[in-house]
Amino acid sequence: MRGKIGFQVPQDATGLVFVFDADIFGIGKVFVDLGPSPIAVEPPAQLAGELEQEMFAIGDIVEMGDMILIVNEVIYPAGSEFSKPDPGNMFVAVDLTLENRGAEAKAVSSLIQMYLKDSSGQKYDLDLAASVASGGATPDGEIAPGEKIRGQVGFQVPQDAKGLVFIFDADVFGHGKAFVALE
Repeated sequence: MRGKIGFQVPQDATGLVFVFDADIFGIGKVFVDLGPSPIAVEPPAQLAGELEQEMFAIGDIVEMGDMILIVNEVIYPAGSEFSKPDPGNMFVAVDLTLENRGAEAKAVSSLIQMYLKDSSGQKYDLDLAASVASGGATPDGEIAPGEKIRGQVGFQVPQDAKGLVFIFDADVFGHGKAFVALE
């Protein structure tokens, strides 16, 4: 996962150090000297110890215990005069079907359980304007045993984003994450 963190500091601040509190991983704190002026570095293509993820394709049947996920298609809605992507961005909507093959109802939340990532690891959360522009409805709520629900989940990403992957976080069902390549 990759992202940006911003801080508000006095303009004349010097000797800044970024502190990552990794105690939840049992390794203590990590200190990074930020140096005298802002810089940017390219992240490594691969990290040591990185594991290969199982990647599914559009149309694949993804089984997660009693739940089934199928990404039906990817839509690139233009938006409307009231709802457009930010300059340099585009809307991407994932049309998907979820099916509950279990004996108990399952609750699904597109806001909490669904997001996109690009090849650099940048994460993109649900964008309501993109979801509305897709013309459908998000697949949210309770899914009864034997029920199927279809919906569209929209995101806003840079126009030059590469390697987009849809991620469904099924940890609430005890089944990890499903990764579906969109390209």
